[in-house]
Amino acid sequence: MKFVLETFEAGKLTIAQGNRDLGIDLMLQSLALHEQSYGFLHPATAKCYSALAMYFYHHEDIEIAIDFQKKAVVVLERTCGIDSVDAVHSYVNEKEEEEQEEEEGDR
Repeated sequence: MKFVLETFEAGKLTIAQGNRDLGIDLMLQSLALHEQSYGFLHPATAKCYSALAMYFYHHEDIEIAIDFQKKAVVVLERTCGIDSVDAVHSYVNEKEEEEQEEEEGDR
């Protein structure tokens, strides 16, 4: 399981160093490892979905960000409950991403 987390952190570090393509590839590989190791319905997998959503949101790939954030919301609702802190935080992030997409559509 440690390898799964190290792969995700390596992806974030690689992006921070300026190699976006390799970093995204590492993060997506880590997501696949999360899904295989923990399963689709696990808070660790939801955290990975949410981190990817935030990355894509900050790099203005809003549609991709919304897709990942919706997955995070569904997983957190089912694993932590609809009123958990993590689920509520994911709702807020999803709403912000959708509002950003609407603003860009209006331009």
